[in-house]
Amino acid sequence: MARYEPFPLSLYGGAEIHELLLRPEVQLVTILTAFCDETGTHAGAPLTSVGGYVFDKEGQQLFSQQWAAVLQPLKEKGIRYFRASACQAADGPFANLSSAERDALFGDLIRMVRGTGKFGMAAGIEDCVFQEVMHRNKVQGYTGTKYTACALRCLTLLGQWADENNYEGGIEYLFESGNQSQSEADHMMRQIADNPELASRFRYVGHGFHPKYSLLPLQAADLLVWLWQKACAEEAFSPYFQSLRKQPGAIPHYVVHLSDTSLNIMAIVNMHYGVRSNQPYESQEGNVRIYTV
Repeated sequence: MARYEPFPLSLYGGAEIHELLLRPEVQLVTILTAFCDETGTHAGAPLTSVGGYVFDKEGQQLFSQQWAAVLQPLKEKGIRYFRASACQAADGPFANLSSAERDALFGDLIRMVRGTGKFGMAAGIEDCVFQEVMHRNKVQGYTGTKYTACALRCLTLLGQWADENNYEGGIEYLFESGNQSQSEADHMMRQIADNPELASRFRYVGHGFHPKYSLLPLQAADLLVWLWQKACAEEAFSPYFQSLRKQPGAIPHYVVHLSDTSLNIMAIVNMHYGVRSNQPYESQEGNVRIYTV
């Protein structure tokens, strides 16, 4: 069994970076960390997506240090962390910034992501596709909610990337905390962790859920999923997205839409390995079987 190099997790609090050194093992193997946020997870949202950026140890440390320095002077204006939608719309404390200051925030974050991240990735699903599959095949017990399905698709996306790039190290999956489906996603990921074949396929070495204000790379993840959802809704890339991806110097981005077929395949694979939700999507009332999406 592979054993992994100790690596620091940079948490931000009290305007300072706090390094937590994870417990070392014996054999040293590279670890990457995927920082994931979500958007469009409320009922009726036309598109739900989960995604973010993957960093190596040095990139994650450098990004956290640089972004903390940008955020520090904004505390006096009530800004604890970056939210792309609020910054663009001048909502909440972002109303205390001028248009030029808000645009500069986007520019600073994009520049730092390009300079420190390894690659970006996102998985999304349209509500109409999800509803059709679940009402027809009733497999939500093996996919979870739209959020959970997208989060699990991120694991398979990174597993595919690792295979294609001959990456044999580990991957730590970190998500923003607070989503109403967090318990379900956590439950299904724990089952993946307990399955040696799946854990190896996804290079899984751990996962967790953290608030956006304390784990700074989650704010880069917020930027990506917001920009991608905006591009899908408007059928055009915004100047921010174009800046994020312009050459030279752009990092790769991998985005996938869950289709009818891929969602059913996910359910079949999870069924095969015994990975299922902890939520009661099916119930029995007398002789009637009731299924709730």
